[in-house]
Amino acid sequence: MQPLTAKELELVVKAMSKEDELIRQCMRTAVHAWNPQVQGACVQLAMRHQQHYQYLLGLLRKHPHDLPLPPEEDLLQAALADQKSAARDYAAAVTEAEGEGVRKMFGELLQESLDMQAELGELMRQPDASAAVPAVPHYERTGQEIRAFMRRQMESLYPGLIFTP
Repeated sequence: MQPLTAKELELVVKAMSKEDELIRQCMRTAVHAWNPQVQGACVQLAMRHQQHYQYLLGLLRKHPHDLPLPPEEDLLQAALADQKSAARDYAAAVTEAEGEGVRKMFGELLQESLDMQAELGELMRQPDASAAVPAVPHYERTGQEIRAFMRRQMESLYPGLIFTP
């Protein structure tokens, strides 16, 4: 297998950064959109961008190159830091929200964020964290969780609304 050139490596890293940005943008749009079709389409787009990101990451792992990938522990630490930041934001939103439904929604988001922090913490405490990776690819599991959570939230806030991403 031929090693990636410096230029190719740069292109892959830039593409991964762009895919990450697109995932976040699609999810922001899905969360803020009121039209269920727009929400569903954005969640689907985010999942496709997640697949692209995973493909590019796989490419980095398969092809030799001079730059080392960050250790999994560093990746998990970064993910945990993001979860902690999200939990702080949700906690602030719970206290600042005026409407009961919105306050409840942020409370549930906070609880799910705390649960995800606990899962990451457990994963980090295992001797070989890579052995604990679930059989379902992360992007697939995340997409399923996002769709289920969004459906629950929309149905609880708007009874009678059928949310189908």
